[in-house]
Amino acid sequence: MPLASRSQQRLISHVPLWLTIALMLVIGAATVSDIRTYKIPNAYPIGVLALFLVSIPFSGFDPMTFGLHIVSGIIGFMLGFVLFAFKLMGGGDVKLFAAIALWVPLSQLTAFTVAVTFSGGILAVVVLAALWIKRKRSGEDTGSLSRARIPYGVAIFAGSLVIAAVAHL
Repeated sequence: MPLASRSQQRLISHVPLWLTIALMLVIGAATVSDIRTYKIPNAYPIGVLALFLVSIPFSGFDPMTFGLHIVSGIIGFMLGFVLFAFKLMGGGDVKLFAAIALWVPLSQLTAFTVAVTFSGGILAVVVLAALWIKRKRSGEDTGSLSRARIPYGVAIFAGSLVIAAVAHL
């Protein structure tokens, strides 16, 4: 017998659509900040956490299911920390990913992570190709692109949109 029923494994689907939209707006604002400055201020992950706390009365979860969402957040932070340690993700990205992982049931954390990773791969190819083309056209050295900065908040936002869309369909 699973720890929680299938319907209880989908926190985001148990909250009103307005709350999901508010969540996407906060994540979207973090994404815009990341694109513009390559930084995600702490206010955005804190906003995601605050909205998670607001969602709790709507969820109807028992303490075990709520605890599994906390575990998702912890695992999200640990995954992000490893990527941060290898300089593959910034600190703001890690905090945002972990805060969003709170919204994701443990049973769907892998799907969320894959959606973010896949989006990040596409993003990296697009950014690196654009940078290469820009350098080629301007006559600059097209050598190493390995230090190119990627606003990974875009990938986190894309993965979040996928999970939210699936939850509300």
